[in-house]
Amino acid sequence: MKDLYEVLRSKEMDIARVRGEIQALRGIIPLLEEETTSSPGSPERPSPSSSQRNRWPLDLSPADQRSSGP
Repeated sequence: MKDLYEVLRSKEMDIARVRGEIQALRGIIPLLEEETTSSPGSPERPSPSSSQRNRWPLDLSPADQRSSGP
């Protein structure tokens, strides 16, 4: 049987690794957006409206609950 503290430490290290990967991806996203908009041969994509863009933290609630704000 594994030591409880060893398992906890392993999970904490996994969380730290995933957080680092997320930060790296967040840094890359603007570069990829610039690349797709500045490429002369790329087809035009409609840009998502501000309400359709992903925000952090993601709001995964149904759309009808989001629109009925205070």
